[in-house]
Amino acid sequence: MRADEESIARGRRWIAVISALVIISAPIALGIETAIRLAVAPPIFGRMRVYLRPTLTLIAWAFVGLTALAAILGGRLASRQLPRVLAESATRPTVAAPPIPWISRCPAAARAVLDRLMILCAIPQVPAIAATLLFMFGSELRPVLVAMAASSAGVAVQTVIAVRGYSEHEHGREHGREHGREHGGDHELARPRASAREPARASGSAPG
Repeated sequence: MRADEESIARGRRWIAVISALVIISAPIALGIETAIRLAVAPPIFGRMRVYLRPTLTLIAWAFVGLTALAAILGGRLASRQLPRVLAESATRPTVAAPPIPWISRCPAAARAVLDRLMILCAIPQVPAIAATLLFMFGSELRPVLVAMAASSAGVAVQTVIAVRGYSEHEHGREHGREHGREHGGDHELARPRASAREPARASGSAPG
């Protein structure tokens, strides 16, 4: 039982850690784009940014709304699709993990959740990363930060749904296995009693 609890906890950690890496991807992209711009952009690029700033700032605010809608959509899809993925992982044959140590230590059900979660996390992440490109070409920083916050909130909600669903699914499977073992033991205990009654019936029905 303790080994099963450790496996479930390890799966939860994997989902949380990978989701955290997804959340910080947009700020990392913003930092890399800014570093590249400051390092290699010619002076005329700065003047172009000033010229494009009003237009790109309006577009960036539009991306804030798009990111918020994408975050809501991603959360709804996660609440519908992740339970289905977990149910299918219980009936499919187990696929061997890639021969990479840090991946092979992740439980199979958690890998199935992560495969789908990475697709769902891209829904709010794509418009947020696109907003960072707008900042590179002249948009104000404020709408970009708001878009990244909305994206991070969407991924966080998906992560909570994934971790909760995974935990409930794995605990339910463990409870079902224990229930099956208990009832299997009851049947094994009842079988000798039934067989012991058979000779008594036979002797009682034998002609005197």
